[in-house]
Amino acid sequence: VGSEMCIRDRYELTTFCTGVIAKDKNGVIMHGRNLDFFYQDIVANLTAHVNFYKNGVFLFKAEVIVGSVGILTGYKPGVFGISINQRPGGGFTSSLMNILRGRGWPVSYWLRYVLTNAETYDEALKMLSEQRLAAGVYYVLSGINEGEGVIITRSTQKIDYLKFLSESEDWFIVQTNSDEGVHCDRKEMTEKHLNQLGQENLSLDTLLNDILSAEPTRFNATIYSIAYSARLDDASYRQWY
Repeated sequence: VGSEMCIRDRYELTTFCTGVIAKDKNGVIMHGRNLDFFYQDIVANLTAHVNFYKNGVFLFKAEVIVGSVGILTGYKPGVFGISINQRPGGGFTSSLMNILRGRGWPVSYWLRYVLTNAETYDEALKMLSEQRLAAGVYYVLSGINEGEGVIITRSTQKIDYLKFLSESEDWFIVQTNSDEGVHCDRKEMTEKHLNQLGQENLSLDTLLNDILSAEPTRFNATIYSIAYSARLDDASYRQWY
């Protein structure tokens, strides 16, 4: 059991990623995500689009890595969407020991729990903010109403920072793998490309092709890119391996 858990949980503990939440000129919220992961040839062949049901009732949609119980990207149509970015610090060994000792949920398991059980954006925000976790993480949460978008910077036991779309001077917020205020070329170039695109030209296709697919937002560890909207229940997707 221990070795199986180690293999499964390495998915969530060695990912990198870029997350974008943006609103178009009509106020429609869109969520973009690049999954960056080493061992691309192996992981790419294990990715799948899955609709989740419980007792015959539809719950949510997700991009999954087959064999992993946790989820890194998913959305509940008409309600909200969530993705995970790795946060530096702690390391694989510390996170694994927290899991084995019951000191917090694995971050991707908790994302799956929230997708399964939260019925509103506000409920998802509360759940992602309060649960004790096995590792620090960036949760990127998007809703369906104008202004519903937030990056939740988490340590194992508390929120360290919240960045809300509604409080941003721009029409978008971006998260890579650095804390707020820490220089990151990938984040700065993603923001530059969004400004070059312009809010009036934002769509799921342009978010995918002009932002998530552009270097250095996409780089040699990027497995897939996805742009989706929980409000529209629509997605654009590209796999790179």
